[in-house]
Amino acid sequence: FAERAGLKKVSMDFTALKHVLADIRRAENMCVASNSFVFLATDPTSESQRRFQTALQTVGFEVDAVDFRSVFPSLPPGRSREKDAPAPEVSLAARLSYVVGLQARHRAVELMVVTHDFALAGALMDLALRGADSRIAVVFFDNQLDHRWRSHGIFTKVPLKRTSGRCLIEFFDLDKYAQQLVGISLPHLSAIEPEGGTTVLKKL
Repeated sequence: FAERAGLKKVSMDFTALKHVLADIRRAENMCVASNSFVFLATDPTSESQRRFQTALQTVGFEVDAVDFRSVFPSLPPGRSREKDAPAPEVSLAARLSYVVGLQARHRAVELMVVTHDFALAGALMDLALRGADSRIAVVFFDNQLDHRWRSHGIFTKVPLKRTSGRCLIEFFDLDKYAQQLVGISLPHLSAIEPEGGTTVLKKL
């Protein structure tokens, strides 16, 4: 976002995000969320990060925080990280997949996950197939979404009649809320599926 807007950084307004998610649930006839979690990789010694967690809790989110050192991807066997190499990006996909799996014990789940990470696709598809009355949704900015969600047809697979025409995993786009969420307006992009099965983004 910052690169597109020519800024050094942008920040998510989590109060606005909570309101937007509630609005989407109402518009889509989903139940009011019983829990709203934010998953974080944090430095336990950082005072500013502790304040951030407190701010999230004040807004109404529950915080699931893990030590950032535990979420770095492992290097291939026998490899060591070069001294001056940049730190790898952390991934919370394993933690999120575990939490998604815990929901399988419920018959009816209405789960919205704010993520771009395709690593969650398998866990979410499995949960959608198990729950007879479940609704599973991915919520993110469409033009920032990992292209594999669309190239693998995740948002178009409706193999069961029980979904009443809905996709097993629904997608709700945050692009139109970008101004209130991150303080910048994003160009409107729509995903199209050309011949050959490769998803591209077309500016309108």
